[in-house]
Amino acid sequence: MKIKYEQKCKVICNDNDNEVEADIMSFIPESRLIVAIAGNKIQLNYNNHGMYIGNKVGMEFISKGPKSYEVNMGRQR
Repeated sequence: MKIKYEQKCKVICNDNDNEVEADIMSFIPESRLIVAIAGNKIQLNYNNHGMYIGNKVGMEFISKGPKSYEVNMGRQR
């Protein structure tokens, strides 16, 4: 089994409670998540509470990260 991640995730702006679906530019599980929202690149870092948190243009953004799923690779020869 191999774990794959979706290419989009939900990101919430804590300042105004707006939620958007962002395109993932880079993702390292339990470390860093870089997303693109309306042409802006936002880096969110993992915290000990299972969330990714980052700041951009004076606002705070949070995300649970992308959904994961397992892929059965079949027989390996």
